[in-house]
Amino acid sequence: MQSRTVLAPLTITTFLVTGVVVATHVMMKPTSPVAKVSESLLDTAIGDPANSANSVLAMSKTLLMTGVSPTVPEIRTLPVIRTVPWERQELGREFRRAGSQLSCSLIEPALDVIQPLIAPTSGSVGPIGRQTAFSMNLEVDPAAKASLPRVARGAIESYLESHQLSIQPVYYHTADGKPYFGPQVRAAFLDVAAPEKTVEPETMIVESVKELRTLGYYWTNEDALVPEEARTLVLAFRYSLETYIAGAGKSASNQEYELLFLHLLKDSTATAPKLAVFATSNGRNELNLLENTDPMSAQQKSVIAARVRFGEFNMMGMYPANPIVTGVFHQSKLSLPVESIKALLEGIGAGKPRSLSDVLDDLNRRAITGDTGDIFSAPPESIPQPDPAKVDAPKAADA
Repeated sequence: MQSRTVLAPLTITTFLVTGVVVATHVMMKPTSPVAKVSESLLDTAIGDPANSANSVLAMSKTLLMTGVSPTVPEIRTLPVIRTVPWERQELGREFRRAGSQLSCSLIEPALDVIQPLIAPTSGSVGPIGRQTAFSMNLEVDPAAKASLPRVARGAIESYLESHQLSIQPVYYHTADGKPYFGPQVRAAFLDVAAPEKTVEPETMIVESVKELRTLGYYWTNEDALVPEEARTLVLAFRYSLETYIAGAGKSASNQEYELLFLHLLKDSTATAPKLAVFATSNGRNELNLLENTDPMSAQQKSVIAARVRFGEFNMMGMYPANPIVTGVFHQSKLSLPVESIKALLEGIGAGKPRSLSDVLDDLNRRAITGDTGDIFSAPPESIPQPDPAKVDAPKAADA
């Protein structure tokens, strides 16, 4: 598998940085959504006796779920995005519009990183659970190691090597059992040596993870959003990237954005959601299909590795701060210029514009089958097939 430079995934790339020192860990207050949701479901059962059996059953199932809000979001509140914001200025506006309420949030410490999905209750809507979409790790740029405090250097490098971040979308199901994304993505911070449970992160890590935000469900239909049909959830990363100024011998740190597409494949079910994860890189100039992740495995390989250097050291020069990305590498199955993706969306070669879901389905299929044919030709399933009866009719007449 090839490693290629990719997006500096949000300031997520700073997620591990602040835990590298011996600092006081701030305990995060555990949330208690289950109690609130249990009341909500119970109220529903009382208010609708005909549906009370399903409601009570759904309520009992949610009591087994952690890291997921059992409250099903109202469709009218779900964010929708109708065009992909490829340009930086437009993407910045969409990122700000999304707001902190759609930022990724860390799962509380001491909870299961991998949790079995809950089977849907027929006739009721409800949560299914959360699953890992991909994992990433952080490392110190080799060129920056000399700048680390000598006393803490070993501890810093060891800490980064021994921790990982797992990005996990949340799933819900419709009354007829079809899966769809919840609007907020979760993140599990874990020790690689003991990946079964989440560990407590530094306060700055919590803040950094918020730089990953959901922009919305990709939905171009003029009708109201149908979540189970909107199979692509669009997210954005915001991060600080170091670039070198040619001829000046200097570097500059700039704010940059990348896009992430969580794409639910057609053959997904509520008990077995199947994801293809796409991420842009190099300032949204390339689109990469990340290698598959086994969502049920506690041992995860990182498909994204970010290198950083520290802009300063606080607490008597012992606490690294102001992390800046110097390079990002990832494991990908497929990589294409974004200009080619735009051409595919415009329908070049296919005769008419194609939906984002259709393009992502096709790219995932090609990665699986190894099909290197003309990517601008129409996908096999979209090519009209002749009616067998009409094809055979002339032969019968000749006979």
